[in-house]
Amino acid sequence: MNKPITNKDDLEILIDELGLKAVLALIAAICQEKAERAKVVQGYYSDPCRQFMQAGARIRATLQRIEC
Repeated sequence: MNKPITNKDDLEILIDELGLKAVLALIAAICQEKAERAKVVQGYYSDPCRQFMQAGARIRATLQRIEC
């Protein structure tokens, strides 16, 4: 990948190259990292921290159910 991901087509290419589970795992990892950053900057109980923690957990749960 030489150019940044900017749209649906780019995401589709990533899914084709890496697989759906790998892309979702990356998104879950990004959510975790963002939650950690929000926790440091805004606190554990801040809305961004909780939202990213919940999103990452839901994506990881979805990964367990996906068969591809």
